Amino acid sequence: MNMKKFFIIFALIVLLLLLTFGCVLASKDTKSFEYQQYENIVDTYSISTRASQQDVIQKGNEILDILNANSLARTANPSNDDYTVEKIIKDNNYNTQSYLYTNNKNYEIQLDTTDLSLTGINSLDINYNLSSENIDKEYVQEYINSIYTNLNLDSSYKLVYLEKFDGALWEADYQKEYDGIYNPYEAVKIIFSPIEKKIASLKVFKMKYTANQQNNTTKEMAKSTFNTKFANTKANSISELKTEIVFIRPNNLVDSNRDDGSKALFNNNIKKAWKVTNNEGLSLYIDIESGEVIGGEQLR
Repeated sequence: MNMKKFFIIFALIVLLLLLTFGCVLASKDTKSFEYQQYENIVDTYSISTRASQQDVIQKGNEILDILNANSLARTANPSNDDYTVEKIIKDNNYNTQSYLYTNNKNYEIQLDTTDLSLTGINSLDINYNLSSENIDKEYVQEYINSIYTNLNLDSSYKLVYLEKFDGALWEADYQKEYDGIYNPYEAVKIIFSPIEKKIASLKVFKMKYTANQQNNTTKEMAKSTFNTKFANTKANSISELKTEIVFIRPNNLVDSNRDDGSKALFNNNIKKAWKVTNNEGLSLYIDIESGEVIGGEQLR
């Protein structure tokens, strides 16, 4: 694997993890939640191909046909007959379990074990050495919207981000909207090459917002909570605070029961929260209904 390809794959993984992880904060004392704990983020299980898995293979073939029909790849389209289902991928971080449909040469396609809906795509042979410098953004958007529709992904999600990623690659993010606020945990993230008309990586996130919270907390109250939380720290010496309402997975990064440097843990109940951020990038999440601190982050 050349270094450029290694960098791209690493960057794709980081992009996905940014939906979840921040850095450790020094101050602590939030309410305890029941956090998800696991040994490994992803577990892989081998399975034997059985006649009962023919519906999985059929669904995988349908998706592969769509990918090939929309591709201008430099190599001949792979044969569906080469693909098998021999593994199940369990993503502990997002509590999903998917069949892995692949020939280990062209694509890995993940299908939810419950309803066979598409959960992920990973290209194994995309050309990372092309350039899309002179490509028109309107053309890029038309392509990615078309393949999004053809893959029968959730039509209620809206395209909220479309920008050049690196070299030949662009990134498109589709997210579910609730009252003008987008949920990044109920979303589809796609890295793709409009030059080859090929998907490099696709990930479906299915954490729905069901809390139906009342907004009982003002931004002034949220700012006051931030200042109180960091009253005896350097963070409180920075007076400028920005506020916005966002969706968040509650985390224990500022929990009083968490040891400094220990693994960050998360709760899967998506909440609306005030995100209060100082001009050093330190953020605190405050539940809009209860006013409780439900997490924090500081991305470097």
